[in-house]
Amino acid sequence: MRWVWRAACLLWLSCGRFAVVDRVGLAFLALLGGAWGAAADAATIRHDSRHAAHYRMGATFPSVGELFVPGARGSGVLIAEDWVLTAGHMVDDASENVRIRLGGSTYQADAWVTHPGWDGGLLGGRDLALIHLSDPVDDVAPSELYRGADPRGAWSISVGYGLTGNGRNGFHKRSLGALGFTNFIDSIGNAGLLLSDFDDPGRGGVGGLGSSVATAREGAIAPGDSGGGVFVRVDGRRYLAGVHSFVWPRDGRFDSDYGDWYGSASVSRHADWIDQVLGQDPSTLGPSGSAVGTRLGTFRLAPTSLVAVPAPGGVGALGTTAFALGRRRRRC
Repeated sequence: MRWVWRAACLLWLSCGRFAVVDRVGLAFLALLGGAWGAAADAATIRHDSRHAAHYRMGATFPSVGELFVPGARGSGVLIAEDWVLTAGHMVDDASENVRIRLGGSTYQADAWVTHPGWDGGLLGGRDLALIHLSDPVDDVAPSELYRGADPRGAWSISVGYGLTGNGRNGFHKRSLGALGFTNFIDSIGNAGLLLSDFDDPGRGGVGGLGSSVATAREGAIAPGDSGGGVFVRVDGRRYLAGVHSFVWPRDGRFDSDYGDWYGSASVSRHADWIDQVLGQDPSTLGPSGSAVGTRLGTFRLAPTSLVAVPAPGGVGALGTTAFALGRRRRRC
């Protein structure tokens, strides 16, 4: 049934929050999840690894929650009692009813703001947004922000609520909860962008980016992991170092299988902006849904371009194919 999911991905073009992306001929896919069939596991992991171990890992990061925006879902990380850090593309077109589930409770957002440098360019490394909650979260400890040097080569843990599968077959099932996996931060891109590849334990170096060694719980992000966290450990303490942003399907198949790369926006490079927003009165951010500081980007469709594919919130929402040219934001 893999062809069904791939056909669905192709049909869900430019509906909701879709953007045509063309950067140096490389195609990157922003990751938003939808309601994909029956519930199952989450994220893509090694074919020889058991999901139970990855669920246990994800459960140790309660600050990572499942984020809901109209028509789509993703992930977000609690960084203060009433603030969540997520990907900018998660809230690009949201105007109401943004919610996140943390610690068994669902919290409503009353304001959100994207990074002032976020213009839809995934390679720009500024795919970030902050969401203010109308009520504080008192039963989940916020994650600490990483403020050190670029963590190139660091061993990391990623956590999110994305679709799942394995490195051989790619993603194809819905998440039951937060899933964690490990990887090395192989390279650093624009604005501190954290880049990793999904190495095949049976074929060292298949990813071709940085370390050729697959970690014991190696994995890659998938739709629904957008806004989830990349965590590093320093002196025995965990810190949020990155926010999941996109996948590059190097084999041309959008399935987060072995060899694919993924990128996450740096937290340390943008810590000053985060501190500035958290120090503001949320009411100054504008009305609910205000994307203060966001600039509309323009894009051109090239033969090598793919479309950023945030999936709608239901399988029944499939629409006709349409390319949103000229403006990054467009509704069906």
